[in-house]
Amino acid sequence: MPTDPTGPPKPIEPGDPAEGWEVKAADSPFKEVNGTAELRGTQLLLSDSYIVNLSDKTTSIPAPTVPSTQPIDLLSVNDGIPIFKAAPNAGAGTWTLAWGAEDDSLTYQQDKGVQLVVPISAQPKANAVYKSNITWTLTSKVLN
Repeated sequence: MPTDPTGPPKPIEPGDPAEGWEVKAADSPFKEVNGTAELRGTQLLLSDSYIVNLSDKTTSIPAPTVPSTQPIDLLSVNDGIPIFKAAPNAGAGTWTLAWGAEDDSLTYQQDKGVQLVVPISAQPKANAVYKSNITWTLTSKVLN
């Protein structure tokens, strides 16, 4: 089910929770909108993630997990990096993953969460606009 990239995310059903699920993200290179220049060596880092239950907070169903506590560089792998997953019989309900959050109150830490690192060696052009697309993939079976 496609979503409007400018609007709020819409919940989707990954399938049978007994199978588990996984969300991957892959980012395309940052390229100049009105040209061909690419910002080589750029990193889009996600860190300080926090899982929030948006449905029944009294559930005994185990929560999804974050595969890594280290910052994730979305530009480092072409086929996507696991961001969020639920083991079989876990993760039922509505969940969100926030970056830069301290806890489920979604109080954000300054200078944490999402970071764009553009090295000088990328040679960004003054006044140029660069664009990148993040592709999110939801798989209904967790592949180990």
